[in-house]
Amino acid sequence: MVEKGGTTLLAVPAYEIDRVLIFGAVQLSTQAISFLLDAGIEVSFLSMNGRLKGRLTPVQSKNVFLRLAQYDRHKDDEFKLMIAISSIMGLEGASTGAYFRCFAKMLSQSFAFEKRTRHPPLDPTNALLSLGYVLITNEIAALVEAAGLDPFIGFLHGVRYGRRSLSLDLVEEFRHPVIDGLVLTLINNGSVKDADFHKGSNGAVLLTKDALKRFLTLYEERMEKLFLYRDNDSETSYRKLFRMHVEQLEHAVLNRELYQPFLVR
Repeated sequence: MVEKGGTTLLAVPAYEIDRVLIFGAVQLSTQAISFLLDAGIEVSFLSMNGRLKGRLTPVQSKNVFLRLAQYDRHKDDEFKLMIAISSIMGLEGASTGAYFRCFAKMLSQSFAFEKRTRHPPLDPTNALLSLGYVLITNEIAALVEAAGLDPFIGFLHGVRYGRRSLSLDLVEEFRHPVIDGLVLTLINNGSVKDADFHKGSNGAVLLTKDALKRFLTLYEERMEKLFLYRDNDSETSYRKLFRMHVEQLEHAVLNRELYQPFLVR
């Protein structure tokens, strides 16, 4: 139940809920938190500009053998090369810079984009990209933890205090087709305009509340939209692919086998 001033705004049965995202100063009752955790529904708390503050997560998988295998693989340089993309070769920085220079040329001229800025995002395009990346990182991190993998021990991204490196490894496969494609579409078809953004006290460019709601709705539509997956000639969605690739990574870690990343064809 979502209530405001004694009025019920929304009522949704638990079986229809995959996750709950809380933006800004929204309160949950203790009973609601307990209910969500019992139902296996993760709750994420984000600032209004999409920065993840923390998550309430149901009990972690008991698959200790998978985590032990993951720690062994993390020390195995040969295994890292078996599943790596170009970032492990030290090319990520240069290729990312070249990519975003080309990305800027694909945008409508009304939206200037000089370079990628993160903390904070300094223009509307960066605001949309940052929010989108937070959303897919959050989804993938939840799947990684549910599988029993340690999200902080990655193979492409090095270990750093507080960084969910394994989640970021998987995000690299999907950030461009899912989020960059969505942002390009929204800007170039006029779905977002300058009036949909405002500047925060720290200089961050943020979506207005109404624009944020629209963005989340369009994000959900993109995540659930079915398309033909050429690897097995079946219809799938990006959300299903997230689960599939976490399972593939789990299998690769346990069996020390090749991992095939998602490729846009």
